[in-house]
Amino acid sequence: MIIKVTGPFNGETLDESGNTTRLGIFIQTNEFPKYHYVVILDIIESYTAPGNRFYVAKLITHNSGYDNLEITTELYDKTSTTINLTNSYITRDMFLIPEAEVQTKKVYGKFQLDKLQDASEC
Repeated sequence: MIIKVTGPFNGETLDESGNTTRLGIFIQTNEFPKYHYVVILDIIESYTAPGNRFYVAKLITHNSGYDNLEITTELYDKTSTTINLTNSYITRDMFLIPEAEVQTKKVYGKFQLDKLQDASEC
């Protein structure tokens, strides 16, 4: 399952001693059971369910709609990428994917995350 989210939003919580813990809060907006190639941005642990980890990711798609960003050769490492990204796009939206559902042994390349972030903000 892939969970579409907005965020992260800055938040905080107080423990029993009154100490503040800063949180990155994601708000679920949709979910769907599709498989995609993804670009992993981060891995986070659930504050409300300790031990549950999620990958923060963007999806690779062939859909040019939804304000998706066209993937250009400047965004990824051409020497390590083994899938064809011609006519491909990447979502500007972020998604949470449960850790158990990501096949990290199947890595097909590397994106330049700083360049991807800059391009996504345009």
